[in-house]
Amino acid sequence: MIKQLSASVTEAGVSAPRMISELREVTVTVIPESQAYAKCQFTTSSRAEVYSGDAVWQDWAHGEVPNTTADVFLFRVTAVRLSATGAAKLEILGNDR
Repeated sequence: MIKQLSASVTEAGVSAPRMISELREVTVTVIPESQAYAKCQFTTSSRAEVYSGDAVWQDWAHGEVPNTTADVFLFRVTAVRLSATGAAKLEILGNDR
């Protein structure tokens, strides 16, 4: 079954992490609003490290983008979050089977 999640920021900053470790074939789409740049960050740290704030975060391969951009994670990811210079949204689609 396909599961859809999202994260967003209304101004410059970083969203709360969204746990996705149970999902496979995860597609993430970054949607920056006008004049904003945004990027997806991901971690393979444990869930405990994410919850405690000790996770190591990595930027996705596209860096900061000014336009809607999507990518697929072909490896297991524990969580994702959105980092942006202004308002933006992160859409997450994955298979939970």
